[in-house]
Amino acid sequence: MSKDLRKYKINEYLESLTVREYKAGIKLIPKLLNVSANTIYNWRDIKMSDREDIPAQKAKMLEQLFGMQHGELANYEIEMKSLKEIIQEERETVEQLSELV
Repeated sequence: MSKDLRKYKINEYLESLTVREYKAGIKLIPKLLNVSANTIYNWRDIKMSDREDIPAQKAKMLEQLFGMQHGELANYEIEMKSLKEIIQEERETVEQLSELV
């Protein structure tokens, strides 16, 4: 993934607004989320390579404000096996090692 790619789709959403909506949104979003305008600016600039993240509750609020489904704000997906699958794989590994001894 490109280092310049943003972690969240905040800019894409804001750029889809009319100029009037954009100006109103930039003023309203910090108030609605109870954060500073600078915080919103910083969240807009988080790059994929950054360790920083938007707190889960605030990300969910942004998704609702933007009319997005859960998880749509992020520009990335997390793929992970279920806990049961991992436990089963661990069990199989232990069994295989036991057979070698």
